[in-house]
Amino acid sequence: MSDSPKEINSTKKSNSNSKPKPNSKHHSKQIDSKQIDSKQNSNSKSNKKNQNQNQNQNQNQNKNQNQNQNQNQNQNQNQNQNQNININQNQIQNQNQNQNQKYKSKSKQNQNQNININQNQIQNQNQNQNQNQNQNINQNQIQNQIQNQNQNQIQIQNINQNQNQNQIQNQIQNQNQNQNQNQNQNQNQIQKITFQEIYSKEKSQKIEISKLYQFPSQELNKFLICELLSNYKTMFQNEENCDFIIYVGKNNQKIPCHKSILNSRSRFFYKNHHEKSETEELYLPQFEYDIVKPIISFLYDLEFKFDLNKFEKYFQLSKYFKLTSLIIKIEKEVSEQINEKNVIPIYFKSISIESIYLSNICEKEYIDPIQIQELNNEIRDFYFIIDNIKNNQFIYLNPRIQNNPILPSTDQFQLINEKNKELQQENQKQKNKIIKMKKELEIFKPERKAHQDLENFKNQISNLNEKSIEETIIYMKQYPINQKIQENGCFILQKFAKENEDNQIEIKKFNGIEPLINVMNNFPNNEDIQIKASEALLIFSGGLKSEEIENRELQGIEISKLNGIKTIINTINNYPNNQIIQEKSISILTNIAINSENRIEIRNLKGIEPIIKAMNNFPNNQDIQKYGCWALKNIAADNENKIEIRNLKGIEPIIKLMNNFPNNQVIQKYGCWALSNIAADNENRIEIRNLKGIEPIIKSMNNFPNNKDIQEKGCWALNNIAADNENKIEIRNLKGIEPIIKSMNNFPNNQDIQEKGCWALWNIAANNNENKIEIRNLKGIEPIIKSMNNFPNNQDIQEKGCWALLNIAANNNENQIEIRNLKGIEPIIKSMNNFPNNQDIQENGCGALNNLSFNEENKIEIRNLKGIEPIIKSMNNFPNNQVIQEKGCGALLNIANDNENQIEIRNLKGIEPIIKSMNNFPNNQVIQENGCGALKNIAFDKENKIEIRNLKGIEPIIKSMNNFPNNQVIQEKGCGALSNIALDNENNIEIRNLKGIEPIIKSMNNFPNNQDIQKQGCWALLNIAAFDKENKIEIRNLKGIEPIIKSMNNFPNNKDIQEKGCGALLNIAADNENEIEIRNLKGIEPIIKSMNNFPNNQVIQEKGCWALNNLSFNEKNKIEIRNLKGIEPIIKSMNNFPNNEDIQKQGCWALNNLSFNEENKIEIRNLKGIEPIIKSMNNFPNNQVIQEKGCGALSNIAVDNENEIEIRNLKGIEPIIKSMNNFPNNKDIQEKGCWALNNLSFNNENQIEIRNLKGIESIIKSMNNFPNNQDIQKQGCGALWNIAFNEENQIEIRNLKGIEPIIKSMNNFPNNQDIQEKGCGALKNIAAFNNENQIEIRNLKGIEPIIKSMNNFPNNKDIQKQGCWALNNLSFNEENKIEIRNLKGIEPIIKSMNNFPNNQDIQKQGCWALLNIAADKGK
Repeated sequence: MSDSPKEINSTKKSNSNSKPKPNSKHHSKQIDSKQIDSKQNSNSKSNKKNQNQNQNQNQNQNKNQNQNQNQNQNQNQNQNQNQNININQNQIQNQNQNQNQKYKSKSKQNQNQNININQNQIQNQNQNQNQNQNQNINQNQIQNQIQNQNQNQIQIQNINQNQNQNQIQNQIQNQNQNQNQNQNQNQNQIQKITFQEIYSKEKSQKIEISKLYQFPSQELNKFLICELLSNYKTMFQNEENCDFIIYVGKNNQKIPCHKSILNSRSRFFYKNHHEKSETEELYLPQFEYDIVKPIISFLYDLEFKFDLNKFEKYFQLSKYFKLTSLIIKIEKEVSEQINEKNVIPIYFKSISIESIYLSNICEKEYIDPIQIQELNNEIRDFYFIIDNIKNNQFIYLNPRIQNNPILPSTDQFQLINEKNKELQQENQKQKNKIIKMKKELEIFKPERKAHQDLENFKNQISNLNEKSIEETIIYMKQYPINQKIQENGCFILQKFAKENEDNQIEIKKFNGIEPLINVMNNFPNNEDIQIKASEALLIFSGGLKSEEIENRELQGIEISKLNGIKTIINTINNYPNNQIIQEKSISILTNIAINSENRIEIRNLKGIEPIIKAMNNFPNNQDIQKYGCWALKNIAADNENKIEIRNLKGIEPIIKLMNNFPNNQVIQKYGCWALSNIAADNENRIEIRNLKGIEPIIKSMNNFPNNKDIQEKGCWALNNIAADNENKIEIRNLKGIEPIIKSMNNFPNNQDIQEKGCWALWNIAANNNENKIEIRNLKGIEPIIKSMNNFPNNQDIQEKGCWALLNIAANNNENQIEIRNLKGIEPIIKSMNNFPNNQDIQENGCGALNNLSFNEENKIEIRNLKGIEPIIKSMNNFPNNQVIQEKGCGALLNIANDNENQIEIRNLKGIEPIIKSMNNFPNNQVIQENGCGALKNIAFDKENKIEIRNLKGIEPIIKSMNNFPNNQVIQEKGCGALSNIALDNENNIEIRNLKGIEPIIKSMNNFPNNQDIQKQGCWALLNIAAFDKENKIEIRNLKGIEPIIKSMNNFPNNKDIQEKGCGALLNIAADNENEIEIRNLKGIEPIIKSMNNFPNNQVIQEKGCWALNNLSFNEKNKIEIRNLKGIEPIIKSMNNFPNNEDIQKQGCWALNNLSFNEENKIEIRNLKGIEPIIKSMNNFPNNQVIQEKGCGALSNIAVDNENEIEIRNLKGIEPIIKSMNNFPNNKDIQEKGCWALNNLSFNNENQIEIRNLKGIESIIKSMNNFPNNQDIQKQGCGALWNIAFNEENQIEIRNLKGIEPIIKSMNNFPNNQDIQEKGCGALKNIAAFNNENQIEIRNLKGIEPIIKSMNNFPNNKDIQKQGCWALNNLSFNEENKIEIRNLKGIEPIIKSMNNFPNNQDIQKQGCWALLNIAADKGK
C-alpha cells in the first residue's frame, strides 16, 4: 500500500483531465469564510492546497501512521483524528486568511475540491479497512466542528506552518486524551491565541521561546511579553545580542537578528533551525535588502509600512517565509488602493503571485469580461514562452506580449518558473497523449530514422563522407527541437571538423553553421549541447588554417547574420561556472570581433561584460585569460568599445593577467596587444597608469627580448599610452624607454617593430624635454635613423621616423647636434623626395627640418644636402594641407636665418609658396605666424625685398596683422617683416599705399609691455621713415611718434629698443614738423637718456648723435637739447669712440647745428667739445662729411673770442686748412672752411697762424675754384678781409694772387651785399699802407667794383663805410687818385657822407678819402 504522499499525487492525476480556466490552470484560490458551510466545506480549492502542504510537511508523521496499520482501533482513530485536525487546521487557516474577504465561487472548482477531499477520505478507508465507522464519525466531527465555529464566530489566528512535527504530534495526543471525556467540548473550546501571546520573547530565566510557541500559556503575564518584545525590538534596531544573520541580495548585505524571534514567528525559520542542521546564517540572494528588512522588522513588532509599487515582492517573500497574516494584510492594503489607472498592472501582478483575492477584486469591480478574456490570452501566451526564460531574460514570441509594458518584471521569473512546474507536469501529460497519437499515425517514423542515422554516424565518426555530413546537417535543420538529434549532430560536426581541414570545408559547404547556432538557442539548458556546439562553432569562426584574416572576418559576418553573437553571449551568461563553455564561447567572440560591425554588435548585446566576468572568475585558467584578453583586444579596436571596457572595469583583469602569468609569452603578447588598443582612448591611458598597467608591459619586453610579437605589441602599447603627458613621465621612471630602443636594435630587419618603435619614441619625446635627453643618453636616436635608412621604401617607418626626429629635436639643441652628427638629416630629406605624394611624410619631414634648423650649423647642412627644395615642393604639391603649410613656412623661417639660405630660397622660388599659403589660409594663425617670420628672415637679402614686392607679398603681412591684432607672435613677426622689406625705397612707398604703417603703430599701442613687438615696431618705423618724406608725414599723422617715445621710456635698459627707437626718431626728425612734434611729445629726453645709459654701445651712440643732429635744426630744439644736457653725451660719445667714423660724423654734425646758438657755443667749449671735433677731422681726413661738419662746427664755435683762442691752442686751424686742401672740389667743405677761417681770423694771432699754415692759399684756391658759389665767395672775402689786417698777410695775399678773386667775386655778384661788403673790406685791408697792393688793385681794375658797390647800395652803411675806407687807402697812390676820379668815385663818397651824416666811421673815411684824392693836381 502506498504512503500518503503518493496518494496525494494520485489525487492530482485525477484532476489532470479537467480543463481549467487560465486562472485556475496556474493558481489556487482562497475561499471567503462566509461562504464556508456544511455543503461547501469541500469546495475550497485552497483547503485542498493547504491540506496537501500540511500532509507534505507531516510526511514523517504519516509514515509512522502507515507503519502502525495493524494497531488497535484507538490508534487508527488517533490517526484519523490527526487527519481531521489537519483538515480542521487548514480550514481555520483559510477562515482567518479570508476574513472580511469575498470570493466568487465557481462550480467547476468546487467539484474538484470535493473530489480531493473525498479521495483523502478514501485513502483513510483503505488504510483502515476495519474502521469504516470511525471514518464516518470523523466526517461528522468535521462538519459539526465547522458549524460550531460559524455559529460562535470564533476568531482564530493562524498557527505557524513551520512548527516542528514532533510538537504537533504531542499536541494531537493531548487532545485525543481529552476527547473521550468531552469531544464536543474540545471542539468548541479551541484555544484563542493572540499574536502577542504566540510571539513572546525569552524571559530573564531563559525560557525557550519554542516552548512558549508549543504551549501557549494563558498564565504568562502579558505585560512581561510586551516588555520582552520591546527589548528585542530595540536590540534588533541597534544590532545588539544578535545570534543570527541573514545575507540578502547579490552583494550579501547583512541583517543581524534574533533566532528566537524568527523561530516563534515563522515556521520557515523554525523548520530551518530545528529540522535542518542548525546554522547561524541564511543566504537569500534572490531577494532585495529593502524588501527583506521591513518584513523581518514586522516579525518583531507586527508593524509594516506598505509600498504599493513593491507589493508583489512583499507578497512573494511573505509566502516564502509562510507568513499568512502578513499576506492577508498586504492583500487588504492593496485592495484599498486599486483604481482604474492601476488595476491592469495590479491584476497581472496578482495572477503572477497567485493572489486570487486580488485578481477577483480586479475582475469583479474594474475589468469587463471581454477584457478579462484578452488578458487571460496574453497570460496564456506568456506562460507558453516561460521555458525560454533564462537568467532573467526571455524571448518574446507573441507581439501582444512583446509590446505589453505591464508584464511581471524579470526578477519574478524564477518564482514563476517554480510555480510553473505543476503546469509543466500537466502539459507533459498532454504531450504524452500527442506523442501516442503521433506514434499511431507514424508521424515520428522519419524522426526515428534520423535519430538512428545520427547514432550510426556518431559511432563511425572516422569514416564519415560528404553525404553523411550533408545528412547530419539536414537532420539538424529538419528536427530542431529533437534534443537527441541535435546533441548527436553537434557531436558529429564537432568531431568531424577536428579531423582535418577538408572536413571543415565540407561542413561549410552545406551551411553547417546555422544548425549549430539554432541548437544553442533551442536547448540553452543542455550543457553538453552547448559545449559541443561551441567547440564546433569555434572552429568555423576561426576560419580554416590556410585562410587569411579576411576570410575569418567573413565567417564572423556569417555568424552575425544568423544572430549567432547573441546566442554565444547568452551561453556565456547561462554557464558562468563552466570553464569549458567560457573558454570556447569567448574564443568565438574573439574571432567574430575581427569584423568592425560585429564589435559594435557585441557591445550592443552587452557581450563585453561576461568576458570580463569570466576573466575575474577564473584568474588561474590560462586559456580563459588568454582568449579573454584576445577578445578584448579585438573588441577594443572600436572606439566606443574602448570606453565600455573601461566602464566595465575590464582593464584591470588584463593587467592582473599579465602580472599573474609573467612567463606565458602568449598571454604577454595579447596583454600588450589589448592594452595597446584600449590605450587609444585618453581616459583609458590614465586608467592604465592608475592601475599600474605600464609596468607589466615593460617587464614583458624585458623578459622576452627575443619574442618579436611581444616586442612589437609592447612598443605599440607604450606608444599609445605615451600620448598622455603624465604617462610619458611614468614610462621614463619605470625605465620603459630602454626596452623600446633595445627592441629596435635587436630586430633591425623587422619592419613592424621598427615602425612601432619609432612611433613610441615619437610620443614619448613629445613635449617632455627630460625624455628627449633620456633617449639621447640611451643612444635611441641612432636606431631611428638606421630604421629610416634600412627601409627607405616603407612609408610608415619613414613617417614615424620623421615624426620621432621632429619631437626629439624640438627645443633641444644637443639633440639637434646629435642628429646632425649621426647623419640624421639626410634620411629625412630622402624620405620627402621619395614620397612626394605622402602628406604625412611631407608634414613630418617639414616639421623635423623646421626643428632641426634652429641650430645654425644644421641650417647650412640642410642647404648642403639640398633639403630646402623638398620643403618648397611639398608646399606647392599640397597647397590645401594646412599642416604642411604650417611646418613648411616654419622650416623656411628658421633656414632663412642664414644669408646664403636666403638666396637659395629665392633661387628655388620658395618665396611664392609662403605668400600663397598666407593668402590661402588667412584665418590660420600658425601659418600667418610662420609666414610673417619666414618673409622677415628672407627679406634680409636686398634682392629678396624686391622679389617679395613683385610677388605681392607685402599685402598678406599687413592683412595678417590686421586680422589678428591680439596675436603677439604675428604682430612681432609682421613688424619685423615690414621692417626688413622697408629697406627698399619702392617697398616703402608700397607699404604706405597698402596702409601698412597703421598696423605697426596699433601693434605697439596694443602691446606696450611686449619688448619684441616694441623692438620690431621701432625698427619698422625706422626703416619706413628712412627714405620717403611722405612716410615721415604719415607716421606723424597716424600718431606713430608717441609709441616710439613710450617704448624707449618703458624699456630704458633694452638696448635693441633704444637703438631702434633712436634710429626711428632720427629718421622721422628729418621733417621740420616732426622735429617740433618730437619735442612736444618730450621725445628728446629718452634719446639723451639712452646715450647716457649705454655709453659703450656704439649703435646707440651713433643713432643718438644722429637723432640729436636732426632735431637740432630747429632753434627751440637746440635750446631744449642744451637744457636736457644733451650736448655732453655727444661729446662723450666722440671721445669714447674716436675711431667710429659714423659717431664722429654725426657728432660733428650735431655740434655743428647746436653751435649756431650762442649759448651752445659756450657750452661746447665748457664741455671741452672743441677738441673731439678737431680730433675727428684729423682722424678721418678723407671723410668729407666729417670734414664739412667739423669745419662748420668750428666755424660756428669760433664766433666766440675765447673759442677762437681755444681752437688755435688745440691746433684746430690746421685740420680746416687740410680739409680745404684735400677736398678742393667739395663746395661744402670749402664754404665751411672759409667760414671757419673767416671767424678764426678775427684774432690777430690766428691771422698769423693761418698764414703760417698756408691757409691764405687755400682760401684763394677755393674762391678761384667756385667763382659762382656765393657762400664760398662771401666767406672767402670775409676771411681775406680779416687776415689782411696783418701786414705780412697783405703781402702774402698779393703774392698768392689773392686780390683778383676778391675783385672777381664783387664783379660776379654785384647784388650780393655780403660779398660786396666783405670784398670792399678785404680790398680796404689789403691796400692799407701797402703801395704795391694799391697798384695791384688798380691794375686788376679793383677800384671800379668798389665804386659800383657804393653806388648800388647807397643805403647799406656797412658797404658805404668799407667802400669809403677802401677808396681812402687806395687814394694814397697818385695814379689811383686819378683812377678814382676817372671812375667817378668821388661822387659816391660824397653821397655816402650825405646819406650817413651821423656815422662817424663813414664821415671819417669819406673826409680822409677826399683829402687824399684832393691832393691830385687835376682835382
